[in-house]
Amino acid sequence: VLYNYNNIDDSYNFLYLFEGMKDVLKLVLLGVDNVVATFGVNITDGHILLLSKYTDLVLVYDNDNAGKIGTLKAIKHLRKKFNIKIIDLSDINKKDGFEIESLEEFNNLKRYSVFEYLNKYNLTLKDLEDIKW
Repeated sequence: VLYNYNNIDDSYNFLYLFEGMKDVLKLVLLGVDNVVATFGVNITDGHILLLSKYTDLVLVYDNDNAGKIGTLKAIKHLRKKFNIKIIDLSDINKKDGFEIESLEEFNNLKRYSVFEYLNKYNLTLKDLEDIKW
């Protein structure tokens, strides 16, 4: 199940992928239409099947240890199937997506490429091999 998936307009070619339902609710209230949540950081084969009609994903996981590890796991698991960008909530010192206060704040967040994100944390694609899925 992807929370809010049934409300996504088929005209979008990308989705924002969050961890939780509260994150999605907040972003929808702010005016972002193409947001879904995985109910945690683990991405399943069922999620991938639902996501497969989109080409681009923007990962917006929580700014905590689980979210950081989940982001790396998602990169490892999805990078060959999708064009991935990552929003890092640490850029605005927020822990969860539901703490984003305005559409302007959300729109101004940097969308990192996989390589930019990994470089930010002094990691490489080779480091992803050590992450257990």
